[in-house]
Parts: sequence; structure tokens; C-alpha cells
Amino acid sequence: VAERDLATPAGRAATVLALLPIFVLLAAFIGGMSVAADLTAGERERGSLESLLLNPASRLTIVLGKWAAASVVGLATVALTIGVSHAMLRHPRVQAIDLPVGLSGADALQMALVLAPLTLFASALQILIGLLAKTYKEAQTQLSLLTFLPMLPGFLFAFGSLQPAEWMLWVPMVGQHVAMSDIVRGEILSGGRSMAMAASSLLGTAAFVAMATGLLGRESTLRRFGG
Repeated sequence: VAERDLATPAGRAATVLALLPIFVLLAAFIGGMSVAADLTAGERERGSLESLLLNPASRLTIVLGKWAAASVVGLATVALTIGVSHAMLRHPRVQAIDLPVGLSGADALQMALVLAPLTLFASALQILIGLLAKTYKEAQTQLSLLTFLPMLPGFLFAFGSLQPAEWMLWVPMVGQHVAMSDIVRGEILSGGRSMAMAASSLLGTAAFVAMATGLLGRESTLRRFGG
């Protein structure tokens, strides 16, 4: 009995290129999800948010504190995910498959730098959704549904519905997916492309933080959180 692998190098590479970016993008959204829900809708149900707002701190400072806490957990999750992916792709048994793609230490660091602004973007969006939710359970449900969002670009690229283009670098999640696919292929991202992705994610982050700050300043929002 003989065992023969009929998969071509191109086929094996396509599998890695399709799955790895989705897997890592999900980490940016899953990491701080529970923290964001607990610091917003969770505090509403515990009755601690209204007491927090009585402190001599601006609404912006409070939102930034919650966003920073969720972002730290999200960044740690992304770093752990990239580290595990690097270790798996460098494992001898995986290397024996002769994959024409890889993830070196430099590639892993480059991928982490690409995903850092997106993680800040995701945490700000989760804080905003948590503030809009009426209950902690509702916040959990909405944030769980949000995790499907970073999966969409991967599916569209995998089925050929989208082809990489330069304008995608300005679209959060889509640009990061294209960049990570290039990194796995061994390509080096230019400074202009990296700046474009970071700028779009940070602009979105600032917008979500501003919206969340505005929500805390509304009397209707406070009454809702106060029960």
C-alpha cells in the first residue's frame, strides 16, 4: 500500500492563503469582544456606569479608558494568534508538505503591524455597539454577529467575487486581507500601502470613539443605562 499526495503546490498554497487571513482577522474582532460588552452593557446592568459618570472625568476620557482596555486584550489576542500561526507553519510536519508559502519571523511582525490599527478600529466599534445595546445579552448577540464581518472579504476573494485592487487598501478589513495574503506569499508591503491601511482604520476608530462619547453625553442614553 502506497500513499501519494495528488495535491499540487498551487492547491496547497491556495488553502493557506484562503484560511490564514480570515483566521487572523477574526482574532482582531474576537479578542476584545467580551471586554467591550462587559464595560458597556455589563456596567449598565450592574448599575456601575451611572456612578462612574458622576466622577470628575470627561465623557471622552471614560470612553478612551474603556476602548484602551478592550484594545489591549484585542492586541494580545492578535499577537498570540500570529505567534501560533508562525509556529504551525514552521513545524517540521507542515514543512514536509512543501508549502510554497510561509510565515517567517519578519513576516509575522509585519502582519502584526498591519493588524494593530484594525484591532483598535474593532475595539472602538465594539464599544459603540455595547453602548447602543439595551442589555448585556443583546450586546453579546450583536458583537457575536459582528465577527462575521471580517470573514466576508475572505469568502469573496476565495470564490473569485473580488480581485485585489489598490483602492481596497483604504477599506478596513478588505485592505488587511489583501495585505496579509501578500505577506504570506513572501511579498514586502510598501510604506505607502501600510500608511493607507493604518489611516483608514484610525479614522474609523476616531469616528467610533466620538460617536460613543456623544452617546454618553445624551440624557436619553443615561436613562436607558440607568434602567
